[in-house]
Amino acid sequence: MKNTFSRSRSVALTIALPFVLAACASSAPKNPTFGERVAERGGTIANFGEEWTAGNNSVKSGEEMVKRSERDVKRAEKRLRDARRDVGRAEKELADANAAKVNGQRMIAQGTAQMAAAEENYRNLRRDGTVTVVPED
Repeated sequence: MKNTFSRSRSVALTIALPFVLAACASSAPKNPTFGERVAERGGTIANFGEEWTAGNNSVKSGEEMVKRSERDVKRAEKRLRDARRDVGRAEKELADANAAKVNGQRMIAQGTAQMAAAEENYRNLRRDGTVTVVPED
């Protein structure tokens, strides 16, 4: 029996020893291996690559936005020139219409005076046979 107890103790120590050593080894600071250092550096470099790609995408989007904006500016400037030309035409039409209105009002006033003079001449002619000469403008 003593032999069996000793033997199971030896087996237990043999099994437990690697775990004990691993626990001691993992708690002590260790230097990273070459592979670990390369992997860590690769992760950092990958982050730089991702940042560069994001920046490049932003540049491309910005360039497209600038091109669209330049087209929009040209289109808006043309529409503004056309609108100003149309405003100029409308202002001329308005001035012409106002001048025609003034001429029409003058014609109405002259025609009214001419009609009144004709009526006066007719009354005078019927009453005493005289006619007044109305000068033309």
